[in-house]
Amino acid sequence: MSSEEAETTGPQVQDIEFEELKQGLEEDTLVLVDVRDSEELKVQGRIPKAINIPLPEIPDAFRNLTDDQFKEKYGFAKNAGNLVFSCRSGRRAEAAINHVYEGTASSQQPFRLYRGSFMDWEVKGGPVER
Repeated sequence: MSSEEAETTGPQVQDIEFEELKQGLEEDTLVLVDVRDSEELKVQGRIPKAINIPLPEIPDAFRNLTDDQFKEKYGFAKNAGNLVFSCRSGRRAEAAINHVYEGTASSQQPFRLYRGSFMDWEVKGGPVER
């Protein structure tokens, strides 16, 4: 495969499962980025320790904020290698990963996706903050 082909393949995405995410959140080794909007969080609840950055804010946050501005606003480093993206069912989280990948020269690889997202978390009995 040529380097040009490699550049067009997109981000490397690793799925993370419920138990691994739950343990990582409990041990503070993972940062969960929930890309749902604030109204959804109010109605549906949220996974404890998840940090909310609504999908429409993702491009600006990861592309335009300096590292210091990002950390001050969201409380974690945007280039941390321990980020996991989540939403309600997984589709918007995948879109968020694409935005981050396209907007950062030093895109962390691989990206982690909780594909089942909030729906899977609830079905598996994970704690929910309301």
